[in-house]
Amino acid sequence: MSDHAGEIDALVRSKPGILRRFFSALGPGVISGAADDDPSGIATYSIVGAQLGSSLLWTALITWPLMASVQFMCARIGMVTGMGLGDALRRKGPRSLLLFGAIALLVANSINVGADLIGMADAAEMLSGISSHIYVVLFGIAIALAAQNILGDLFSYFVIFFDKPFSIGDAISVNNVTGTVERIGIKTSHIRSVSGEQLIMPNAELVKSTIKNIKRLERRGVSFKLNVRYDTAKEKLTSIPEIIKQIINKQQHVTFDRCHLIALGDFSLTYEILYFIGSSDYKLYLEIQQNVYFEIINAFSSEGIDFAFPGQTIILQPPFDANKK
Repeated sequence: MSDHAGEIDALVRSKPGILRRFFSALGPGVISGAADDDPSGIATYSIVGAQLGSSLLWTALITWPLMASVQFMCARIGMVTGMGLGDALRRKGPRSLLLFGAIALLVANSINVGADLIGMADAAEMLSGISSHIYVVLFGIAIALAAQNILGDLFSYFVIFFDKPFSIGDAISVNNVTGTVERIGIKTSHIRSVSGEQLIMPNAELVKSTIKNIKRLERRGVSFKLNVRYDTAKEKLTSIPEIIKQIINKQQHVTFDRCHLIALGDFSLTYEILYFIGSSDYKLYLEIQQNVYFEIINAFSSEGIDFAFPGQTIILQPPFDANKK
C-alpha cells in the first residue's frame, strides 16, 4: 500500500516537470504555426484554393523541407552562439550582408502588412457588406496608431545604424549621463555609467537628444576664469596673461590659446583662459588641469596677487555737520 502511495506521490511531483517540458517543446511550433496563419496567409490560401483547387499541393513536398531547414538552421545558430539571427549576422558576417537582410525583411514585411490589411478588409466586407476599401483605411489607421511607438523605435534604430552617432565601446554623454555604450538594440541601447550602473535608454530618446561622443574627441578645449582683486597693482595685472601662458606652455600635450581680461565685475577683475589638450584621455585632462591650478596658486602667491571673493567694502565717515563750514 505504501509503495503504491509512493508511486502516486512521485507521479504528482513529476507532473509540473512533464507539463513544463511539454509546453516548452510545443511553444515554438505553436508560434510558427500561428505566424503562418495570419490574415494574408489565410487570404492567399483561400484565393489559390478557390482558383486552382489542390493542383498545387505537390509543391509542399519542396517548400515544406525548405521552411523546416531554415527554421532548424536559425534554431541551431541561436543554440550555438546564444544570439539571435540578427546579432549573429552583425558580429560574424559583413556589414553589407546585414544591410541587405534588413532591407529585404523591411520590404517583405511591408508587403505582408499590406496583404494582411486586404485580407482583414475582405473578411469584414463579407460580414458587414461595407466596401473593403473603407476597412483598409480604417484598419490601416488603427494599426498605425497602435504601432506608432514601435515604428518610432524602429526608425530611431535605423537612424543610429546608418548615421552612427556612436558605436559599441564609445564613451558618450547624453542628458547629463556619461558612460560607455555596451549594446545597441532595436528598441533600447545599454550604457554603462561612470559609477557602474547599467542604464537602458530608449533609442527614440537618444536620437532626439544631443549626444557628445567623447571617444571621437580629437582634442579637448579647456576654458576657465580667474578673479583677482581690484586693489592689485597695475603692473601685476598686466603680467598675469604672461604668467598664465608660461605655466600652460610647460605642460605636455598642451597648446596655449589665449588669456585676457574680459570683465570688470562687481567685486573682481575677471580673466578668461583657453588652452587645448591634444588627447581625449579624461584622466590626462584632469592631471593637466590640476597641475595648472596648483602652479597658478604658487605663482600668484609669489607675486603677491590675491584672488578675489564676493564681498563689500564699507567706508565709514563722521556724521555731517550742517553748521560746520
